[in-house]
Order: sequence, then C-alpha cells, then structure tokens
Amino acid sequence: MKNKIAKKIANNKLYVLTFIIAFIVICFLYKLNNTIPFGDNSLLCIDFYHQYGPMLGELYDRLHSFSGLTYSFTMSMGLPFFRNFLNYLSSPFNILIMFFPRSGLLTSYSFIIGIKAVFAACTFIYFISKKFNNKSLALIPLGLLYAFQGYFTAYYWNIMWLDGMVFLPLITLGIENIVNNHRWKLYTFSLAIMLIANYFIGYMICIFSVLYFIKARCIS
Repeated sequence: MKNKIAKKIANNKLYVLTFIIAFIVICFLYKLNNTIPFGDNSLLCIDFYHQYGPMLGELYDRLHSFSGLTYSFTMSMGLPFFRNFLNYLSSPFNILIMFFPRSGLLTSYSFIIGIKAVFAACTFIYFISKKFNNKSLALIPLGLLYAFQGYFTAYYWNIMWLDGMVFLPLITLGIENIVNNHRWKLYTFSLAIMLIANYFIGYMICIFSVLYFIKARCIS
C-alpha cells in the first residue's frame, strides 16, 4: 500500500508540489498581513463583512441544527433562505466550515479562501500540463501567477466568485477534450458544478466556453 501511494505521488509530483507551494504562499501572505489564523485581522471586508460572512454563519447554524434551508427570520424582515443559498452559499468548498467549531468561523473563512487559491493553482497546472503534454516543474510558477493574480487580490472578499478560478481551467480542458478526443464528461461535470457553485460567474464562463470552442474548432 505504501509503495502504491509513493508511486502515485511520484507520478503526480507536479500537482503535489504545486499544492504544497501554493499552500505555503497563502500561509505566508496571511502571516505577512497578520491575518487569522496567524494574527488578529480577519478577511471580512466590504460585502464579505455585511453579507457573505453572516450568511455563512447562519448556514453553519442551520446545518448543525438540521433546521433546513427553507426560510430565515434573521435576514431583513424574513426571506427564503434557499434563495440566498443558491446565490451566495452553494459552493462545494463551503462544506469546510463544518470542520471548524462555531468560535472558529473566521478561521474557516480564511481557510476556504486560501484553499480556493491553492486549488486554482493546481487546476491551472493540470490544464496546461495536459494541453501541452508537459509535466515540467518549471510550470509551477505559472500556476502560482494564475492563482494569485489581480482578480484574486481584488475579489478575495467576494468569496463565491473565486470558484470560477478553480473550475475555469477544468472547463477549458473539457472543451479541448470534446474537440480533440470527443470526450464530454470533464466539461459537463465541471461546468455543472460551476453553475451550481455560482450562476453569476457560471454564465460568464458559459459565454467564454462558446468562444473558446469556436476558436478550438477553427484551429483543429
């Protein structure tokens, strides 16, 4: 079993190293800015402070109390909670809040944002390694540049928009698979998860997908 695991890691060392380095980078950034869990500063700002953070807190309470996602009396004068869930809270990464205590919600927010950046680096590296059939470790800086680009810096507080960075490389690779190999599963499942996670960014990616498909067909 150990030999199989070691062989698996060796065969995928590009992705493993990308994950580790990206994780170290985000930890360094948190430490540099005295951000939770390495300091007292939280990532709550702008809409994350006024909307998304409290909504995630209520989602945490509802999942723990099994009270359902139907209606909320704690938001405004009362409104359907599932509407906010589908708009703001349906990212699959949000399930990670359940691994933290109620008192550690701010830490869970830092972890979710950080892990999205880490996965964005990994999915981008996966895309370019497959597209160009190259698993050189020299690709790792490209993954880091993608994950920590200006979009991430500007919109890290818009937590549900970060899923687009994670799934866009997979969706793009899925289009490549359709055009070159007539394989549709990666594209279908990646885009479906993206649309569930956040339809606002999802529909933009749909527009991009059409344009990329046309470009890929013309080149092929």
